[in-house]
Amino acid sequence: MPMFFPAFGFMFAGLFMLAYFGCWLWALIDCLNGNFAGNDKVVWLVVIIFVPFFGSMLYLAMGRSRKVPPGSGGLR
Repeated sequence: MPMFFPAFGFMFAGLFMLAYFGCWLWALIDCLNGNFAGNDKVVWLVVIIFVPFFGSMLYLAMGRSRKVPPGSGGLR
């Protein structure tokens, strides 16, 4: 067995963590920049911050579609 396999595991873990952090950061920034009705923004921010992995995946899958279009005055 070659000696480089342990380094490959660390590299894979590093790439996974980078992808995870990127998704979390994308969800956080997208939520902060979006317009939501009522307290939806606060709820999504709490979910993204306190449940990072599942919260960011849930927001990217469901929360982005709950944004209020610009110019609608907060009404759907």
